[in-house]
Amino acid sequence: MARRSARRLRRRKSFGFPAFITGQLAMFFMTGVIIVAADFMVLSVVVAVATGGTSPSYESPTEIAGRVDDALVRGEDGSYSLADYDLGQNLTERGFWAMLVSDETGDAVWEMNAPDDAERSYSLGSMARLARSGYVGSSPAFFWQRDEGVLMVVAPSGDYVNIVQAVPASDIARIPLCILMVVLLDVAIMFVYVVLSHLSTQRSIGPISEALEDLSEGKPVSVNVGGRMGVIGQTLNEVSAIIREKDRARESWIRGVSHDIRTPLSVITGRADKLSNDARLPEDARTEAALVRTQGLRIKDLVNDLNAAARLEYDTQPLNKEGIALLSMLRELASEYLNGGLPSGYDLDFQASPAVGRAAVTGDVRLLYRAVQNAVQNSMNHNPQGCRMTLTLDRSEGIDDLPVPCAVVAISDDGVGVDGEKLSLLQQKIDDAQKSSKLAVRRLTESPLPVGAPEPPPGFVRAQRVSEAGDHKGVDPEHGLGLQLVARIAAAHGGQVRVYAPAAGGFSIAIFLPLD
Repeated sequence: MARRSARRLRRRKSFGFPAFITGQLAMFFMTGVIIVAADFMVLSVVVAVATGGTSPSYESPTEIAGRVDDALVRGEDGSYSLADYDLGQNLTERGFWAMLVSDETGDAVWEMNAPDDAERSYSLGSMARLARSGYVGSSPAFFWQRDEGVLMVVAPSGDYVNIVQAVPASDIARIPLCILMVVLLDVAIMFVYVVLSHLSTQRSIGPISEALEDLSEGKPVSVNVGGRMGVIGQTLNEVSAIIREKDRARESWIRGVSHDIRTPLSVITGRADKLSNDARLPEDARTEAALVRTQGLRIKDLVNDLNAAARLEYDTQPLNKEGIALLSMLRELASEYLNGGLPSGYDLDFQASPAVGRAAVTGDVRLLYRAVQNAVQNSMNHNPQGCRMTLTLDRSEGIDDLPVPCAVVAISDDGVGVDGEKLSLLQQKIDDAQKSSKLAVRRLTESPLPVGAPEPPPGFVRAQRVSEAGDHKGVDPEHGLGLQLVARIAAAHGGQVRVYAPAAGGFSIAIFLPLD
C-alpha cells in the first residue's frame, strides 16, 4: 500500500501544478502569436478596404470634388464651364450633380445636372449646416472651398454614407490602448479556454491512468469515462475481463491437475513405503522402493507449491493475518527438523541475534512457516550429498526497495552453491515472482535488474559480485520454483527475498519482513 501510494504521488507530481502551468504558458504563447498575427492580417485587410486599396477603380468623393474644381474655369464673360468634357460625361452617367455657390451673394453661379427642386440660393448659415450634416436632402454632399465660393458636389443617394462626428483628441489618443486591451482580453479568453480544455482532458485521463496501474497489478478494472476517452475506457474494461477470464481458467486448470495427481501419487508413495519396510524383500529392492517414495514425496511437495503459488498469484487464498512471534515460530520449525525431520547427511543450526528482541510481524503464520520450510528444502534438494544448514533470525534497518525496519530470516548452507551468473538469474526470477504477486504490499517495478548477489544484511558474509544478466537462460527450470513461492509469500507480507553467494561457498537466502 505504501509503495502504491508513493507511485501515485510521483505520478501526480509529474502532472503537478508547476508542470501543468508551464505547459499551458507555452501553449498560451504559441496561441497568442497566432492570434496577434491573425489580428494584424485582419486589420490590414480592413484598412485596405476602408481606404480603397483593394479596389483600383474606387475614387473617393474628395478626389472627385478636387477634379471638378480643377476642371471648372471662368470665362472672360464671367461664366463658368467644365473644361474636362469626359469628367462631366462620367459624372452625368453616374448621377452626380454639382453647384458653385458664391461667397458674396450666396447664389449659384454655376451648376451641372442640378435637379429642378434644388435650391439656387444659400445663406452662410445654411451652407454651414449642409457642410456639417454632409447631406443635401437624402443625398451625400461633398464641399470644396474656392476663392470665389464653395463648390458642392452631390452624389446619388445610396452611393456613399457620410459620417460626421466630432471626437475629442484625448479619445483618439486612447484608441491604441483600447485596441491593446481588446487583444489582451481575447488572448486571456483563449488561454482560459485552453486551460479548461486540458483540465477536462486530464480529468478523463486520471481514471484511465489508475485503471492501467490496477491492470498491471492484475486487478479487475471498471472505467467509466465519456467523450473522446470513452473508447479507451471501454477497451480497458474488455481487456480486464479477458485477463480475468484467462486467470480463472488457468487457476482452475492447475487446481484440477493437482487434484488428479494426488490420488495416483498417494498410491505410489504408499506402496513404495510399504515395500521399503518389507523385510521379506532384498536390501536393494527396499532401497529402490525408498528412493521411489522419496521422489514421490518430492513430487507431492512440488504440486503443493504449485497450488499455493497459484492461489497467491490469483488472489484466491486470503491471508489469515495475526501477530506472529518469529522467534517462537522458527524455534518450533527447527525443533521439528531436529526431532527427526532431517534426512541422513543434513544438519540444521538455529541462531537468533540479540538485536531481534521480541520481533513480531503481522501475517499468515501457516504461509510464513511454509516459506521457511521451502527455503530449507531448497538447500536439501540441491545438495543431495548432504550439507550443513544454518537458520538465523536477525534485524535490519531496511534495504533499498524496503527502507523500513525488518526482521531477516536467513537460511544458509555450505553446499555446492550457485555460480555468479546463475545467482543473478535466480535473483531475477525471484524478483519477477514478487512483481507478479497480486497480494504484494510493496512492488519492485522501479528496481533495476540485479547485477549479481545483492548486498547482504548485517552479519552475513560479503556477496560475490557477478556480471549483468537479463533473462533466465542458463538456470535449471526446476531451480527456483520453491524459492519463487517463498518470494510470493514474502511479497504478500510486504517483504522481499534476496539470495547471496557467501565468499566461503554455499548458498544463502534471506527473507526480509517489515516489523510491526
